[in-house]
Amino acid sequence: MHDIVALFFGVGIIIAFSHERFNRISYETGKRLDRLVSFLTPDKLRARRQVTYAYFIYTLSLIILYLILCGYAEILLPLIGGQNLLPEIGASTLPSEASTSPPPASDTAPEPTTGFAPMESSAIEFWIANLEPTVSSEPVETNSGVNIAPEVSMGLALIMVGLAPSIKALVRVDEWLRMFAHRVAGIPTWVIDTSDALRSNAKVLRFFTDSEADNSSEYLISEPERKRVIDLHAKAKPFLGNLDDFILNIEVILVASAWFLDEKLRITGTGDKNRFEEIENELRRRKNELFSNANSPDLSHEGWEAVATAADELASDFCVLIALYDEQDVIHPYDQRPAPTESQRRARDRLRQFVDVLYKNKTEPLMQRRGNNLALFWTLAIVLSWTVAWAVLWPGQAEFNLIWDTLSSDTYRRIRLYSVNAFNTYCIATIVAITFRWVRMTSVAEDGQRKWENMRYPNHWTRWLPQALSLFSIAFLVSTALNIAVQLWLTETRTPEAEAWRMTFEEFIISIRWRFEYMGPISFRAACLALLVTVLLDARQRLWTDSGRYEQKQLKRHKSSDQMKSNAKTWRDLSLLDSLSWVAVGALMMLIITPVMRYLSFLAATQDYPRDFDHIDAGLMIWATLYTVVLAALVMFCLSEVLTRRAFYRASKDPADGRVLETAGEE
Repeated sequence: MHDIVALFFGVGIIIAFSHERFNRISYETGKRLDRLVSFLTPDKLRARRQVTYAYFIYTLSLIILYLILCGYAEILLPLIGGQNLLPEIGASTLPSEASTSPPPASDTAPEPTTGFAPMESSAIEFWIANLEPTVSSEPVETNSGVNIAPEVSMGLALIMVGLAPSIKALVRVDEWLRMFAHRVAGIPTWVIDTSDALRSNAKVLRFFTDSEADNSSEYLISEPERKRVIDLHAKAKPFLGNLDDFILNIEVILVASAWFLDEKLRITGTGDKNRFEEIENELRRRKNELFSNANSPDLSHEGWEAVATAADELASDFCVLIALYDEQDVIHPYDQRPAPTESQRRARDRLRQFVDVLYKNKTEPLMQRRGNNLALFWTLAIVLSWTVAWAVLWPGQAEFNLIWDTLSSDTYRRIRLYSVNAFNTYCIATIVAITFRWVRMTSVAEDGQRKWENMRYPNHWTRWLPQALSLFSIAFLVSTALNIAVQLWLTETRTPEAEAWRMTFEEFIISIRWRFEYMGPISFRAACLALLVTVLLDARQRLWTDSGRYEQKQLKRHKSSDQMKSNAKTWRDLSLLDSLSWVAVGALMMLIITPVMRYLSFLAATQDYPRDFDHIDAGLMIWATLYTVVLAALVMFCLSEVLTRRAFYRASKDPADGRVLETAGEE
């Protein structure tokens, strides 16, 4: 049991230190973020939901990598330079029973010993063996642990979290996993794109005009600040060719400072503004330094160019701060509470016009991410829940007893084995398929088109068919490889006869081929279900996207295509019958595929010892078909309902000015 305890303790170490490693920067900041990079850790660059999701992916990836390295330590560690972790002496398993018979007589000299333990056994194993009862009424199970040396599992855990000397290969893998997790959450690409969108809409904050009219009150700008802009305009005019851009940057700086640094605009949200206190202080310092330099007497042409550059960078950084405020719910631009004064109301209207570009740009990507998250969560939850129920109920017990040729079995053992198998097949295939879809959707080809083709409403079969085959093949191969790896570890590394992988290369290839032929049909079913989940997700996404676009075009009195009108009508008319139709598709697909795949597994299992297909094999086929049919029906029904009721961001009217806002649906 000490090896199991050490393994779980190592997992705990990785979980405890993973957040600190996740929060390290894994990206090139560029000119737009390097001025604030010391204040912007990754968890501040996105909303808590996106950060938590990315952190979960990163931690889960580390744990899986850790378990793989522990399970195949004898093979993998020497390849990556970690052979020092492997124990040089000691048996890989504990003795099954202490010997009470005297040693046989021999003419040879006794073997040298170290302490009281023979050299072929470590001291700890010697003492554990001697503490065991000398007479046992029951045989001792030789494979009660996982046969992973504690020094290997603990050493790897400490290395992976940086508490022990690092291994270069693991450092590179950790950096790649962290970078991938950050990209999943849009770190730092989201804040860069969002701040650029705000900069493009900065003209909304322009309050200085050449006329005598004073409209600065709606920006909560004081009279001295307005006069400062007038003075800067007069001083910089002879020196700057881009005078309008310079004044616009000064206006953005003054308005953002008045609204958020001086907190003149009362529109606070539920987020923690104190998290950005360091950034606020830095921006306040740079603002004071900027105006101090601009007010210097006898400022040369080069000096004014430097002031203009500093103003441009500071305005950009203020846009970054506003984008982070909006993302972290520090501000609520569309707060429905009445404004206390007329100037506050007018300032809120200006803020809404300023940040409106964010909501127009992020609504559809937000819907896509929400759909992916819902599909992934519900599919995994249904697979594991139905698997546990199957293991507890009579059908699962009957199937398990047929497989193991026994009259009774332990419920918890069934739950453990069924759950591991379901995760390695259906869950992994679904994760791979949805991740593949997300990566392709967020990628742009050289011709400017998206790389993902909607498989429910495709443009042409030559576009969706290769994509579907690629998705199916990747999900199938990853699931099969994981199942083969688990089976190899269980059968080859946990048996005393295979301590050092003594099989030849030809025997190893034969073993892999047999397992592929047997486990492949199981993963084939999982890949089919993952493909169907992706098609359903594509179908719902096209409907809710076209419906949202159609509503926007109707409000702006723009013409819509016939296909968009049809999809919008289909979205409005979705009902329970549509979900039941997806149930019928999923159940029928599994009803056809499962018996065929189960028969292929039977052929693979009996290729060395051929026999006829008997009533036991028929029973196993029936139970497997029942399990997969019910699973597909549950996944399709629940996923169709949740994507219809919860994934779409519907339009609602703003009673203040009649503008259309994109608001979240039911959480």
